[in-house]
Amino acid sequence: MTPAEAHAYCKAVARRSGSNFYYSFLFLPLARREAMYTVYAFCKEVDSAVDDAPPGSEPREVLRRWRAELAAAYRGSPTYPVTISLAEHAQRLEIPQDYFEDLIRGVEMDLTTSRYATFDDLSLYCYRVASVVGLICLKVFGTLSPDARAYAINLGMAFQVVDDILDSGETIRLIRNELQRRNPKSIRACVLLRKQRPTAMQTPCEYVGFDIPDEFVVGYGLDYQSYYRNLPDVCTFKGDAL
Repeated sequence: MTPAEAHAYCKAVARRSGSNFYYSFLFLPLARREAMYTVYAFCKEVDSAVDDAPPGSEPREVLRRWRAELAAAYRGSPTYPVTISLAEHAQRLEIPQDYFEDLIRGVEMDLTTSRYATFDDLSLYCYRVASVVGLICLKVFGTLSPDARAYAINLGMAFQVVDDILDSGETIRLIRNELQRRNPKSIRACVLLRKQRPTAMQTPCEYVGFDIPDEFVVGYGLDYQSYYRNLPDVCTFKGDAL
């Protein structure tokens, strides 16, 4: 496969995902845009090795092969479409190999750990699966500010935690309890949509956008199996809509 074909493959992966990220990449200059398509495709395919592993597959073996391909990309001898594309961009943009290795380590943690006792324990996971993506993006964007690295790490952790607060008043309650242990001056919770279910209604939320029925909703960033997230409105999903 030629580098141009590999770039096209990565762009197709990003487009098929239905993610809003694809459209944000369009504002970048072509070379940086193609690099972001490649970074997205790498993250997507590595993550899918665990999160969307087909029955009978061996996620650990798949991740082992991704590690080998990553090393091959940095040696100049990749064979996967994503790593063929990555080899060119990583060299040109001087993206450290360690960033991608940390991402694979983070995804691998999903195979062994499902709960973390404290936020400190959770931080390493958040760094690996989210913050390093921000650090990779800094290289793609050509960021020069000395403060950018700290911002990328902290925002990555924040996004990862917030992204996991989905459809569960129980999750918000646990996070409030963990924050309370740190003796903050104050804690305020803000939710856009609060479903009318016991666990949600009993969890303190100082700021609520809308109370909605206890139904599955899509649109405005909410999706069902990667469908419908780009709808301009929040809609009730009926199971036969696909």
